Amino acid sequence: RVQSLELEGITPAETVLVMGRSGVIQKEMSLSGSGNIKENFEAALAELLPSHKEMSYGRVAWNREDPEGKGLLYAIPEKKLREILDSLSRLGISVDEIVTEDQCLSWFFQNKSDGRGPVLVVDQTAERILFVVLKEKNVVFSGAYSKDHEGYGNIFSEISFSLLQMDLKPAKIILSGMSVEEKEKAASFFKAPLEAEELSPFPAAALGARQWKEFPIASLLPKEQKLLKWARTQKNRFQNFILALIFVTAALFVLSTSHLLLLNHKNTTLEKEAQKLRPEVTRLRQIASSLNKIHQAEDSKIKTFQL
Repeated sequence: RVQSLELEGITPAETVLVMGRSGVIQKEMSLSGSGNIKENFEAALAELLPSHKEMSYGRVAWNREDPEGKGLLYAIPEKKLREILDSLSRLGISVDEIVTEDQCLSWFFQNKSDGRGPVLVVDQTAERILFVVLKEKNVVFSGAYSKDHEGYGNIFSEISFSLLQMDLKPAKIILSGMSVEEKEKAASFFKAPLEAEELSPFPAAALGARQWKEFPIASLLPKEQKLLKWARTQKNRFQNFILALIFVTAALFVLSTSHLLLLNHKNTTLEKEAQKLRPEVTRLRQIASSLNKIHQAEDSKIKTFQL
């Protein structure tokens, strides 16, 4: 696929690496509301992942308005991740972000979560069956099964048991990537209303990955790459701020210069009008002076007559 892109002369602007859910550790994480957030996170991390120094991890909160509360922690051995990144780098692919396929699946089915209750999404590909539980448009639980698992009945049974453990009762179930026969088996097993997605040549998780900038994510980028990305983001923001400041300054300069030119033009026009009116003004002054002399003469005559 990479070679075909090179032959077509296509260079992707950004690359998102989607990790399979079965190869990623998922833990529920809760942070206390008091004290230092960073210290609380590190303490919870050490408790959930004793070997977190050898892991690449990311966290996403359930409630977007309260990012310090409950959420899901994703982790993967950093050595395994670096092997994948090195392989992609040799192919000329630079990865901008790393996410899990259950996150991508949740983004793709965001509009299906109407807030009436948890939504269970069961997605099937040629390699695995992945289920994701959405609650208030957030992933609260997920899991993956290989296709060589012992039948759909066992898979659906294990999914139901996991939901029971999490005290989650789906208000709706969405089936994706399944045939008619597989949908019928699911309908006979689950009691909640079923909604089936049409089969597509592209996996739903891959389609959802296109929306990675629109939602909070649990990034699995290695720590140093996260720092570099953060530094680049801050640098870009600073550069954008400087560019905006230059643009505003230039705009103010242009506006002030234009205003001065307009005032100069008006002043020149007024001076030309004044030049044209100057002879009339002189004549009117002469008339006024003559009228003043006549009035003085009349006053003198009146005084003489009175005398």
